[in-house]
This record gives sequence, structure tokens and C-alpha cells, in this order.
Amino acid sequence: MANALYDKGRGHFALGDIHWSVDTIRMCLLKSTYTVNLATHEFFSDLSTNHLGGTGQSAWDTYPSLTCASPSAAGICDATNDPINYPAVAAGSTVIALCIYKALTSAALSPLIAYIDTGSGGAISITTNGGDINVTFDNGTNKVFKL
Repeated sequence: MANALYDKGRGHFALGDIHWSVDTIRMCLLKSTYTVNLATHEFFSDLSTNHLGGTGQSAWDTYPSLTCASPSAAGICDATNDPINYPAVAAGSTVIALCIYKALTSAALSPLIAYIDTGSGGAISITTNGGDINVTFDNGTNKVFKL
């Protein structure tokens, strides 16, 4: 798979439900147990228990918030807080992707936005060992993603 937007997340953007530079936008790490479904997964609750984070990060409302810049006229969404730190991620899992979502009052109401499984070195595959994981966004043409 390649980096992509969730279909229903794209719909939330089109309906004006997601305001990239105003809303609380968070990002979690996804384990290898997650099977992405861009067509039907809509809310954080669709991730089930397939997400993980570092110390103090374990629920939809505890993952790091992105400091989001205003999107460009070309639909390019950027974040200004590089790197995003996940401290002391528990050993024993494999991180295969990142999930960006809008955090609302519950996991069942928080829409999924983007699935990122490819970085500058190719496919994401990080075996967790209890250490930190730091995520730095692309500073190229499409930044975090392009609508």
C-alpha cells in the first residue's frame, strides 16, 4: 500500500467537518495487526486495539497533537512540530504505519484522515524495543499529505 487518505476522512474535509489548522489533529502509531480499509474505516474506534504509543500515550485522546499550518491553495497540509516523539514505546510490536485523525470527544466520533505507511526510506517497519520513536514529516512538495 502507499500513503493515502481515508475515503470518509476526505468526505469530512469536503463537508467542512475537518479544519486542518484549527482542529485538534493527532497521530498514532499502527501495529502490524492492523489491516487498513480506506473505504470503510471512518473513526478512531475502527482501529480497535491496533494502535500504540509511548509512555502516557495509549488512548485516542493521549497521542501527540500536530501543530498544523494552514493548508495551501493546492490542498497541501503541513505540520510544523517536527519531530513528533513517542517516548518509551513498549517492546514487542512492529509499527507499520501512522494514522492521522481529528480528535473529538470520543474515539467513536474522531474521524480518521490519513494512513501513512511509507517514509523516505521506503515502507515503515519499526520493531519496538522500549525506546523512543520520533517521526519527522516530509519537507518536500506534499508535506504531510495533499488532498
